[in-house]
Amino acid sequence: APYDMFFSADVRHPELLEREHMIVPGSLVRYAVGSLVVYVPAGSRLDIQHQGLAALTAPSVQKIAIANPRFAPYGRAAVAALRDTDLYERLQPRIVLGEDVSQTTQFVVSGNAQAAITALSLMFAPGTRSRGRYWIVPATDYPPIDQAVVIVRRSSEKRLARAFLDYLATPEGRSIFHHYGFTVPTPGKKP
Repeated sequence: APYDMFFSADVRHPELLEREHMIVPGSLVRYAVGSLVVYVPAGSRLDIQHQGLAALTAPSVQKIAIANPRFAPYGRAAVAALRDTDLYERLQPRIVLGEDVSQTTQFVVSGNAQAAITALSLMFAPGTRSRGRYWIVPATDYPPIDQAVVIVRRSSEKRLARAFLDYLATPEGRSIFHHYGFTVPTPGKKP
């Protein structure tokens, strides 16, 4: 594809591109660490603030949306969090899979699921926060959701892409990610 950069919700895919020599050498940078939330409709009676993931065991919760763990890092993290809290086996029959965290969140917004385990960053998207409420899943309940970016070898704008990567490492660039719910890794730290 004619892209200059590839931002991934994991490190694995950029590393695969690096092994296949499809990126500019040395351009792999971990840009953020994502966080999971339990997201429910605004009118939900679930007490997610006090019960956390355990609130999902309520009989009123018939469908819990997560991103497909076969493809989505946030889906794998959601499964890990449910396993860590010994809830996965109990809740597994209620789990519905979205293609990604955006679709997973949309299941709650549209009323097709009573809850979702999704990305904190989506809680800042227009229309999401006003239509629901969320609880942040403790980061100790799942492996880190390290996210990385690379410059694609076929890029026709390598210099501009490198300048953008440099900008992401500035205090201003890092503050943007922080503002949208990401933990920002230490500059220069390799994935």
